[in-house]
Amino acid sequence: MSTYVTEVVTFNLRESVTRAQLTDPSGAHIAGLEILKQQEGFQKVLWGVTIPSVGPDPHKLFWFVEWDDIASHQKFQAQPYYQSFVNGILVITDTTNPAGPITVTHYPLSPPLSTIYPPSTTTITTTFTSPKVEYLSAMLKDDADPAKLAQDLSPLTEAVAAAGVPSTFAFAVENPRVMLVLNVWRDLDQNIAFAASESFKKAAGPLGGASAGPPVVMHLEILG
Repeated sequence: MSTYVTEVVTFNLRESVTRAQLTDPSGAHIAGLEILKQQEGFQKVLWGVTIPSVGPDPHKLFWFVEWDDIASHQKFQAQPYYQSFVNGILVITDTTNPAGPITVTHYPLSPPLSTIYPPSTTTITTTFTSPKVEYLSAMLKDDADPAKLAQDLSPLTEAVAAAGVPSTFAFAVENPRVMLVLNVWRDLDQNIAFAASESFKKAAGPLGGASAGPPVVMHLEILG
């Protein structure tokens, strides 16, 4: 039986890469996306960039590639032209980055990001004017139970939903101790206000106790 899966690709970009280059129809990035879309089992892709603290240009690029099954992605990786596809994308990456130019992880996100982004223009409690995706990744301690953590985080999930914020999360296929949460906020201010609330601090307690270190949190702007 096939299992819908999201391939999350993180690109560490070269400092010289601009937003304009990433959206250029004749550029290496868009060319790579077009090859991806032609693959058997490909469903959808959303891509976006981190919101930089200084300047207009991003430092990281993300692809959220939805496949009908992880086997379809593996079949693509086994194609004779796959390395050429990768090499074409590498030109925009920082190949000297200690974390590597590209990382790939699979998550059985339910619901998939494409079903919650773009969000409806208006929900009962939220009007989305400039939606941003909060990307939160955490590595759990060796003795942490992922299933129990998911249950313990129910109050946090409910609080996010009550704020009218679409959300999804899953544990990585490659390592079930790696958790990814994606929240779609109407703008950064809404996220900042929620994170400062006492209800958030109380509900997020189990995550802090189960994490091996501080979670990685980034904000993304979806561009395509």
